[in-house]
Amino acid sequence: MSSSNYTQNDLKEMVSGHASRILKKLDCGQTVREETMSIIDRADKQGLLTKGSPKGLAAGAVYIACILREDRMTLDTIGNVVGLSGSSVGRNYMMLARALGFSER
Repeated sequence: MSSSNYTQNDLKEMVSGHASRILKKLDCGQTVREETMSIIDRADKQGLLTKGSPKGLAAGAVYIACILREDRMTLDTIGNVVGLSGSSVGRNYMMLARALGFSER
């Protein structure tokens, strides 16, 4: 089922759920968790949650949060947790980073 068949609230819940699972598996700290959820909220408000898969968007948000909170993880590390390639995580990261005004690092 494509993301267009879900309501905005459904998409936010799916992305947030995937992000929570990623963060737990990576044993990320509270500041990274809070930053990730803030990024997802901002993406939701800008209508970006329809721009990719919930898993990919969650992984991209986690990657941004890890960078911002200096808890570096590789794209491959995050991707392996959710069954995505590092390049897929990277594409979602770049889309979110550009749209939300984060500099790509």
